[in-house]
Amino acid sequence: MLFLGPVFIIAAISIVRGNGPENRTIEAETVLTAYYPDPSSEDESETMDAMGNRLHTLQDYLDGRAPYVTVSTDPQLGLPYGAHIKIPELDEHYGLRDRDREGGIRFESRDRGTHLSGSGYSRLDVCVRSEQDSYDLAVNRRAKVYFPLEDKKG
Repeated sequence: MLFLGPVFIIAAISIVRGNGPENRTIEAETVLTAYYPDPSSEDESETMDAMGNRLHTLQDYLDGRAPYVTVSTDPQLGLPYGAHIKIPELDEHYGLRDRDREGGIRFESRDRGTHLSGSGYSRLDVCVRSEQDSYDLAVNRRAKVYFPLEDKKG
């Protein structure tokens, strides 16, 4: 797995409320970085997400071979496995704003990066196909990201 080193960013966060509780999101200015599964690794976990399922890459999604793109988030956020995250700037870049009925590329929080602990909404890792793809500046950038806002049950 590619580790790009520590990045310290203070995120600008606002809560956006849509039409109904399913549309409640947290909007954050987030640093996106790319990581990739390493099939040559002796450690099989390098190709699996937090629940032991195969990682799905952005390129596989764009080629129609994956139902979603795996993203890795700060484990301290407590996002549920499979939470849908929206990144409109990547939708726009790849021309896929209306690809699915929810609009845009389907990014799902299915991995947890210990190197992301404490970063909150300011960092997000996007799974890409290869080391070469991990250098793509379309993915390695700052972007506005919409995270699901979970109601706290008390």
